[in-house]
Amino acid sequence: MGGALMALLLVKHSGGVLVLPFAGLLFAGTLLAVARFGTKFDPTLTLPANDTFLRAALIAMLVGLGFSLVRQLAGLWLRRRGRQTTAAGVAA
Repeated sequence: MGGALMALLLVKHSGGVLVLPFAGLLFAGTLLAVARFGTKFDPTLTLPANDTFLRAALIAMLVGLGFSLVRQLAGLWLRRRGRQTTAAGVAA
């Protein structure tokens, strides 16, 4: 779980809006793979196979990535608006 979360955060913060789906796929793929194959390697590993845990983790991922998307888009919009304002001030 910690490794999947670290990978998600690393990918999410290393790129812009276009890498968010890849970060989500990396996180969800890791969780689903551990849920499916984790008990074959370690029979005591039951949390990732729990449907409630998976649902909560994936919903939290979607909320986090959605918030990041809105934040990044707002940042892009504010930077673009700032450049336009600066360009208009220089031209006048």
